[in-house]
This record gives sequence, structure tokens and C-alpha cells, in this order.
Amino acid sequence: STIKMGTESAGNFDNIHISNCQLLSARLGGIKLLSVDGAILENVEISDVTMLAGHIPIFLRLGGRLKTFRPGDPKKDVGMLRNISIRRLQATAEGPGIVMSGIPGHRIQKVRMDDIDLRLSGGGKKDEGDVVLPEAVDAYPEITMFGRHLPAALLYARHVEGLEISRLKS
Repeated sequence: STIKMGTESAGNFDNIHISNCQLLSARLGGIKLLSVDGAILENVEISDVTMLAGHIPIFLRLGGRLKTFRPGDPKKDVGMLRNISIRRLQATAEGPGIVMSGIPGHRIQKVRMDDIDLRLSGGGKKDEGDVVLPEAVDAYPEITMFGRHLPAALLYARHVEGLEISRLKS
């Protein structure tokens, strides 16, 4: 029920194309592209997706948990999350729309989004706009890693370089 790549990744992901999907019960999120254990996740194109997400439709996370998977394996350096394209997405969700977060010194690179239509429940409070999210560099990559409230309802992005968004509506 979700498109998810990257948690506990011992290898890299590249040149991935996903299209024409219906995610009808993506209760824990819709599109999750994650690199927290040193993987390089790049050249991903996602298009023509319709989803009913109980929570966040798009979550991109570059982190530094750097878990190893076999005894004696050396820790990798922080990976990369780059060249991501998401086009023609329609989503209904209860939570925030899009969250993208790299970490200090390591940015998510070249993200393009076009024709994104999000129907969000809203309901945030004015003081939530002042919330400062923890970096949570070495945390497991779930939206709950940032706490209960986000300072944005539609789009939150930090440590991102080369972000291009057109035709984003809510």
C-alpha cells in the first residue's frame, strides 16, 4: 500500500521508474524515499499516482543512522538522496503534505515535483508554525521522529538543494 525505498539499505538504488499506481490504504504514508544507513538512492521517477494516505503523502529523508547489518561490517558514510521526480500525484491525507529533510552537511539534491494535488485535513494551530524540529540525525526514518507537530501543513523542506515545484495545489 505504499511506495517505500531505503530503510535498512545495504546497497544502492538507482534508475527506478514507478507509474500508474493507486495506493488505497497507505495509512502509514504514501511515498517514502529514505537513505539513513549510507545508501545512495538516485534517479527515481514516480508519476501518475493516486493515494488515500492516512498520514503524510510524501516523505523524503536523508539521515545518518548508519546501521551495519553483519558483524564486522564497517560503518558507511552518510549516503545520498538525489535526482527525484514526482509528477501527477493526487492524494488525500490527514497529516502534513510533503516533508523533506536532509541533515546538516548532507542535503537532499535535485527534487522536482509537478502537478501535485493534495487534499489535506488541516487543523493546525498558529503556534505550531514556531516549532523547531529536531535534526534527529541518527533516528529511524519515520515522520514521528520530528515530534507531534510540524511547522508547516503543506510543505516542509530543510537541507534540500535544487528543489523545483510547479503546480502544487491543496
